[in-house]
Amino acid sequence: MRESRTFAARAAGALFALAVAALSAAFAHLAIDVAGDYLLPHDAYDDVAHDSRTVVAAAAAALLFAGAARSFFTSVLAALGRGGSPGAAIHVGSPVAFAGAVTALSIPLLLAMEALDAFAAGRDVDDLGDLFGGSVLLGLGTTLAVAMLTAVCAYAVVRFFLHARAAVARALCGLFLPRERASLHEFTLLARRRCLAGARPAPARHAAKRGPPTRQ
Repeated sequence: MRESRTFAARAAGALFALAVAALSAAFAHLAIDVAGDYLLPHDAYDDVAHDSRTVVAAAAAALLFAGAARSFFTSVLAALGRGGSPGAAIHVGSPVAFAGAVTALSIPLLLAMEALDAFAAGRDVDDLGDLFGGSVLLGLGTTLAVAMLTAVCAYAVVRFFLHARAAVARALCGLFLPRERASLHEFTLLARRRCLAGARPAPARHAAKRGPPTRQ
């Protein structure tokens, strides 16, 4: 059981790194497109549409949101005592390893996005520079910078989320549980008083009308 949970946590961490890398690649693609308009005589990104950028960013954001919602729902179940696990359920590793993984994944994702855009537009890719927006130096440097920044921000956010989700779940449950427990407690006391009143024997209720015991 413990090994399966560890494997699931590592798989969730890898999926999280992939989603962050996809989001980083979309951001880097946009940054290269903007920077190329001012720093390059010919921006290769201006010749084609960039539908893949929107699709990749939306898919990554949806995956991250779904993972966060599922993790928080599990914490709420644990706070209610209904079988949820309050554990981390995700393993992101060290900040350096996470940033390295995001950066390594962002570069091929960015190249694949631009290649798909060029293919959809019916344009040929002459060299690697076209996939980086017209300059390998500008494109690669921008991708590395954006990937590192995105990885650092994502790592900080997920660590904060993992530490705060259990407390937030308990706080939300605490807004409703005390009132429910108080109502249940009052109902139990009322039912107990009714049962005890009805269960008293009849002689005990009319003890004042009984005469003194007969003398021997």
